[in-house]
Amino acid sequence: MSRAPLASHRVLLQVDGAAARVPLEVFEMVTSHVDVSDDLSSCSLVCRLWSAAARRRLFRVVKISARQNGLPSSSSLLCDPTSTILPFVHTIRLEEGVDYDVVHEEGLLGPISMYMPAPRESRTPFLDDVLPTIRTRDLTALRSLEVVDLTWAELSTESRRAFFDLCPLITSLSLFCLRGQGISSSGMVELLGGVTEVSSLQKLYVSDPHIFVRRYILSDNQPIPSPPTKATISLKSLTMEGDCMTPFLPGLLAVFAFPHITDLILRDIAPDNVGDLVSLLRGCASNVERLQLRFDKLLIGHYMSERDHADVVPESLFLTQEGLSGLTALRSVHLTADPRWLPAMLRPLSTCKHLEDLTIHASPCMLYRCDLDKLALSLFILARARTSLRIIFFCDLDTDHYRKRSPAGPALDQMRDQLASKLTDLLQEGRLQFLRYVRDPESRTAARDTDDIEEF
Repeated sequence: MSRAPLASHRVLLQVDGAAARVPLEVFEMVTSHVDVSDDLSSCSLVCRLWSAAARRRLFRVVKISARQNGLPSSSSLLCDPTSTILPFVHTIRLEEGVDYDVVHEEGLLGPISMYMPAPRESRTPFLDDVLPTIRTRDLTALRSLEVVDLTWAELSTESRRAFFDLCPLITSLSLFCLRGQGISSSGMVELLGGVTEVSSLQKLYVSDPHIFVRRYILSDNQPIPSPPTKATISLKSLTMEGDCMTPFLPGLLAVFAFPHITDLILRDIAPDNVGDLVSLLRGCASNVERLQLRFDKLLIGHYMSERDHADVVPESLFLTQEGLSGLTALRSVHLTADPRWLPAMLRPLSTCKHLEDLTIHASPCMLYRCDLDKLALSLFILARARTSLRIIFFCDLDTDHYRKRSPAGPALDQMRDQLASKLTDLLQEGRLQFLRYVRDPESRTAARDTDDIEEF
């Protein structure tokens, strides 16, 4: 945007004698936020003359992203003494590792490209400079904090203290770990301990969303010592996905107890973290109501064949340790697993008296990797034991690898027809559904094209 419109906006702000002193960086951020509008009355965000309703609506979420050179100008919204939007901020998202050249590059896997790490030489780290200057006392509505690519070891003591100062009112914390060295296992223990000491954290989301190669987040050389008494965390919802589970879970379980968890989502479960997963389930067995498990990212697409040659698969270890036993409060289960292990996984669910929903993530690979008769019988027995149970098959289209073997659409229909023919009673009772993503008819790829869901 040219300087002329900005200058005219400054004149408009001084009409009624208020003479608001808003930094130029804030004007630049605001005007870009509203798609380079020439009319500041359409955004009404920062100046004291603008309405509180507009500030609350448009600045519910504040995002600060790294730049190639210098500190992000949008940090002025949280740090500058003239900013008046802080009492309306509900969520802060700090993106130190996002490379927007990668994000907007055509052809990269849609939304997942948001989390592609930027090379260190192409970005200017800002958290250590910005965190101590944030006006934390004015963030009275803050409830959610999201951090992308936090490198905990690089933060000074002052910045770590400032990070914890942000947290007293938050109920939700999300960490996206883009680099193996971002947060060590002891760093994660320090971070969660500091946050929960000053807040009543209810929801923790930790993700390593890199999907191309298996990487390992830095573990400490020495095990984290267990205290005489574990600190009880009031956490109600925990989501962990990706390679972060392997180093993080042992340290967290050594120091903290999580008895109050009601919502638990664990994705990309590998053989080396099955034991910790079962320990976590044991600790919250009497309270967990909603459970989602996805076994090993290699399950998906053409990586499936690699599991045929593995010495140990996570589903087998999970069953050996009776991972789904004793979950007395369980109401909803979502399973993404090698279909050959599903019948054995379903057996202990018959004792879950409150179970209402079972979702199985399916794909046409079931046709040649699973005994559908055996699976259907297991489902029928479970449905008769739990008469209020509803069963959903959430069906994914095949990847390009499987599409070459057979067209995705007919394969899905064939799988549905085979299962439905063996579970006609449940289908007639309205207790069996087959869902899938709505396809874009003009798409030429086998990947998911929309977020809409349909029954088929």
